[in-house]
Amino acid sequence: MTTTIQVREETVNVLKKLKEQTGAKTYDEIILALTKPARMREAAAGYLSRHLSKKNYNWMQKNLRDKND
Repeated sequence: MTTTIQVREETVNVLKKLKEQTGAKTYDEIILALTKPARMREAAAGYLSRHLSKKNYNWMQKNLRDKND
């Protein structure tokens, strides 16, 4: 099943870059990787920190962590 989600253009651009850089086949792969354990998020963290505003990056770091991080 597929669905459509609304995201800002900035978000689409970040997902496109991550898809290119990681060789992922779909945006779904990127989104899943960003929600997996810290090693996956850390791989993207450097890129994201350069392309997100400080406020959004700090929010992401705080809110995407789980109890194992």
